Amino acid sequence: MFNFIKADILRVLKKKSYIVLSAIVLLAYAATLLIVLSKNPASVELVSGLLATGAVLLIGIPVFIGVFSDDFHSKAMQTIIGFGTSRRRLVLSRYCEYLVILAQAFAVISLVSLLLFAVTGNMAVAKPIFRDLWKEYLSTVLCVGAAMIIVYGAQNTTFGLVIFIGLAANILDLLLTGISFIPFFANHNIDVSLILPSNMLNQAMSNGKPIFYLFAALCYIVLPLVLSVKLFEKKELEF
Repeated sequence: MFNFIKADILRVLKKKSYIVLSAIVLLAYAATLLIVLSKNPASVELVSGLLATGAVLLIGIPVFIGVFSDDFHSKAMQTIIGFGTSRRRLVLSRYCEYLVILAQAFAVISLVSLLLFAVTGNMAVAKPIFRDLWKEYLSTVLCVGAAMIIVYGAQNTTFGLVIFIGLAANILDLLLTGISFIPFFANHNIDVSLILPSNMLNQAMSNGKPIFYLFAALCYIVLPLVLSVKLFEKKELEF
């Protein structure tokens, strides 16, 4: 399985579109951070969350397409399954691939950020950048699991990508926060947005509630992967 995952990771990393977009994102991220550090280092904490979210979306979306969509837009999946690879192995390997590729991209961004903080003499204010960057990575780990239910359950990467973007960009957070103002929920002090990945992580990291790590893992990793495998195993390939 390791060689199977390694081969597909290399396939995605060698795609020109991924290389070019990753370079653009890295340069934009570095330039923005350098400007902030040069003009007003104290404002790093204010922009760190936006930079992290932007990096997740601009890199995470093409990685999502490269890992999941290519299988459905070619005969690759039929060939892989035809050679004896189980659907469970395929689903789990694709999930691992996504996490590894995104982690590699975030590691590069982290190293460049560290270099910029060191060169400009602002190491004292570096913590927010790395905190928000890797918090977004953890949130993405959870978002991808939820999106995979649609990808493999409905064999539709477009709808899966919509779910991923809705979670990663906190669009669903805005919708569920609005629902919380409905009289029934407001009167019972029920915040339905707490079920979202980013908010579960906030509860775990900020409010000293590590039990939310367990909830998040069960709801957005274990359960989605089990559902993705079960739904995919019951479906005929539609391409």
